[in-house]
Amino acid sequence: MPSLKWALIALVVLSAGAEATAISSVKNAFWQADFAWYDDGVTKSTVLPGGVDLVCTGMAHGDGAGGCGDSASATVISNDGVWTRTTVDRTGGLLLRNLGGRPLGGIFAFTARFGSFYPGGPGTGASVDNGGRETADYFTFVDGTGGFDLHGCNMEAGLGHGGHHECRPTAPSVQESLFTLGSAADWSALAADWHIYIEVTAQGEAADPVPEPPALALFVAGAAVTACRRKARSPFRQIRLPSWWKARSRRRP
Repeated sequence: MPSLKWALIALVVLSAGAEATAISSVKNAFWQADFAWYDDGVTKSTVLPGGVDLVCTGMAHGDGAGGCGDSASATVISNDGVWTRTTVDRTGGLLLRNLGGRPLGGIFAFTARFGSFYPGGPGTGASVDNGGRETADYFTFVDGTGGFDLHGCNMEAGLGHGGHHECRPTAPSVQESLFTLGSAADWSALAADWHIYIEVTAQGEAADPVPEPPALALFVAGAAVTACRRKARSPFRQIRLPSWWKARSRRRP
């Protein structure tokens, strides 16, 4: 039954479709700022002066190390031909408040660690299965009182871009810096602000809708089964007699 065999093969192949996937993912854009020391020109202390407190503002939270921080991630996946986009926009920071009722003429120093794309490596960045018909892009930055970091990638679909492609930072990096705030008048506040922004987009290739693979495969399989049934008819042959051959009827006794 070769016809049925080929029909079943067609069913498996055609039912698989021809869709491909585009992915864009940014993992852990972050910032962290921690109090380092206070210098009044005479002594340098790693403890905040009396009457001064530190609070986190906006979307920032305490980091457990004497400061504040925030982080964000975003991922989009498309395999149906629909252009998909996600953005993350977060602001926050820290605030030093002088509640002691006396001016503080010294300098407050902070250490900052931040990165707009960390970690990188497999499973992150932008990737497409068919660069000729798919796109995947990302854009991310961290900006604050302590510094600035940016990463981005844009994949252009079209001729000459076929096949699987990936785009991600070659080596994940964390920026470090030292920044200062001061001086603080009595009943005043000093602020350090930070901003995280992420934008990820993807447009995968949808399966070819004409013809529908499952419907076509079922039609082929059905036609083959019908053909096989027609061939498997009764082995007895019917003989058609010529028109001049007529058996004479007998009268009943």
